[in-house]
Amino acid sequence: MSRTRVGTLWLFVAVVIAGCGSDSPTVPTPVAASRATVTLTISPSPVTAVVCTPKCTSSSGNSFDFSVSVTAVLKESAGLGASVDGIDWQLSRGASAAPPLNFSPGQIIQMAGTNHVPANGSLSIPLNVVYSNAAGAKDGTVTLAAHVTDDKANAMTLTGVVNVQ
Repeated sequence: MSRTRVGTLWLFVAVVIAGCGSDSPTVPTPVAASRATVTLTISPSPVTAVVCTPKCTSSSGNSFDFSVSVTAVLKESAGLGASVDGIDWQLSRGASAAPPLNFSPGQIIQMAGTNHVPANGSLSIPLNVVYSNAAGAKDGTVTLAAHVTDDKANAMTLTGVVNVQ
């Protein structure tokens, strides 16, 4: 081989080796989520209503026959937080349904300490409701609708259903 070719070959090898000389791995840059992914679960499921003896009194001072307690858990998995703007609670039995109860962000903060679901985290909201119905029965179906807005202003409504025994 001529000296020019040998010199060129060594120069090529030196450039290739210099390009591979780093001991630190390349870490990919994480891509920020454009939308939160939030799920809603309700526990326990089913839930057992308690007969109030004497009748249960609500915060408004009214008396009711039954009470039920569940925990709504909102879990975020895309890496973007979200705020719970409200929760609607509706009890139905057969073809009849009670008007929905609406829990505001302020009430959610009182019950859970915050209304914010952290990125890749969860928020547990204990919900305690007293009720009566015209049939005098404690069983029915509760439908929860959680209204959520993520930290990039995307709004969503999540629903969950639990049977009351």
